[in-house]
Amino acid sequence: MALKKVRRPVLQGEKEFNEMKEKERVSALEQESEAQELQLENIEESQGELPYDTNNFDTNHSNLIEGESPLERLITFLDGKVRLPRKAKVGKGECLFQINSVATKEGIQGKFGYYDQYLFTFSLTQSSGEVPVQITVPFTISSNPESPLMKFLMSFKSIFEGQRITVQQLVGLRGTCEIDHYITEAGDEYERLVVKSIENHTN
Repeated sequence: MALKKVRRPVLQGEKEFNEMKEKERVSALEQESEAQELQLENIEESQGELPYDTNNFDTNHSNLIEGESPLERLITFLDGKVRLPRKAKVGKGECLFQINSVATKEGIQGKFGYYDQYLFTFSLTQSSGEVPVQITVPFTISSNPESPLMKFLMSFKSIFEGQRITVQQLVGLRGTCEIDHYITEAGDEYERLVVKSIENHTN
């Protein structure tokens, strides 16, 4: 008597479960990608006035300046849309900074083609004993000496003079910086970070 092939419902169920989970994961990634693209489009519309490329990478965290009430946030109704513009998380003035991490975002599609970014995450404090505030600042990767990235990297020349390093070697560096704010045409407020000094550093 010939043996009859029997389907294993447990394996079939596991396969269906894995396919369902994969579809959910892909859907979540697509939604996240669409949200980031929308933010990028809003920023690119006013790119000419920005000191460096930026995205709001802190959408899951409160971005109120300390002491500011959520009830004081402005809501805008423009061009048939309602928006809650981003507020800077750190007030203007001198801060202590530490570079916590550097990541990359590659193949971003902009109005003028594709480009890549470095994403620098900083911890900032404006006074001793204060809980650090974390912000992420993206820089378009460019070798143009006048680009915001190259101007930022030039801040570390005194430490690495005569050396060749990778961007990962900037992680952990501390110093002082000046924070200023700028506002996009869409009303989003971002921090502009300029390095003022670097703490003594040994390789």
